[in-house]
Amino acid sequence: MNKAPLPLPAEHIPPGTADWRTPDAQRWLAAVPARWAHPLWAVLALVVAGVWYLEGAPAAACTSAAPCGTDWPGLLMAVVLVLTLYWVWRQPRLALAGLAAGLVGFAEDGGFTESFGEPYALAHPVAAAFAAAGLVHRLALAGRQRA
Repeated sequence: MNKAPLPLPAEHIPPGTADWRTPDAQRWLAAVPARWAHPLWAVLALVVAGVWYLEGAPAAACTSAAPCGTDWPGLLMAVVLVLTLYWVWRQPRLALAGLAAGLVGFAEDGGFTESFGEPYALAHPVAAAFAAAGLVHRLALAGRQRA
């Protein structure tokens, strides 16, 4: 089934189309992102870290000074985190902003101070750093492929 590609006749090539030669294709294929930078691994790391944090973090008690109610900042942060998972897969530039917002929300929530040194609290920043490294790698190589 593997046949050599047939060249298009000259009359079927639109005017102004750049030539696409074998060395060009080889350079393009050489700029493919590494397997570790696939978005699936970053999404899995972020989901596992988020679930681990939700399971491990102590629940805040409801008091008369701080009654339980709708946590609007928490709901906004949940929306940003869910959107970040989608952006990691489809929109790397937006995902970097989402990861930064997630780390800011994590710090505001007290994840860095209240449970400093706990494995469940360190998992989210480590997963975000891994995802950011993969995103930067993918963006750099996509620029090379476009060139």
